[in-house]
Amino acid sequence: MKKISALRLGLLIGVIWSLLSIALVGIAYFSHMKMALLELDFRLLTALFLSLAWILDLQAHFSSLIKVAEHGFPFTSQNILLSLSLGFVDGFADGVLIGWIYNLLQNLRKSTIRVNVLNFSISTGIVFGLSSLLLALVTYLYDYGPELYGYNYRPLSLVLMLLERINVLEGAGTLFRHSYSNFPECPSGILEWLGWGMVDGFIIGSIVAFLYKLFKKKI
Repeated sequence: MKKISALRLGLLIGVIWSLLSIALVGIAYFSHMKMALLELDFRLLTALFLSLAWILDLQAHFSSLIKVAEHGFPFTSQNILLSLSLGFVDGFADGVLIGWIYNLLQNLRKSTIRVNVLNFSISTGIVFGLSSLLLALVTYLYDYGPELYGYNYRPLSLVLMLLERINVLEGAGTLFRHSYSNFPECPSGILEWLGWGMVDGFIIGSIVAFLYKLFKKKI
């Protein structure tokens, strides 16, 4: 794992994002819910596109889409195809950027197993942090608070759920939960989402790198 192909990693993550999107659409369907626009929140290109549209004063063209997305989409073949396509494109962009950053970091230090894992974790942390920042920016600019949005798959969310279940999360922990789980109401909240996304991404990257090394040793 000295260097990786950014293109191959992008294709892999694109396929994974598409499959996860379709799986979550299926869960929503059988749970008698509507489709959420953001089945996964690590959507770099989609959030970047919507942010640029607002900056270029083109938000009027997307405001109706945003309002529909806030309450969920109906299940149609067109919307399901949209979910699949956006999942792949955003996942591909995430994977390529992770690969580029990882390879850049690999040039800075001598390659060892520990350095490889750390560099991959940092790379995923940076990309997922940027994705979270852009999502927070979109919700802030468009005054968008999707009702069909969950964090249950995020590592920090699982920790928070555990702490709440054992009655550990009180006082300062409540503020922590508010900062992590609620869409930002001010610019400082957008930066907080950058930080939480980086932490979640670092944890996810560490787990993926560890499993990769473990699997590689066994084959």
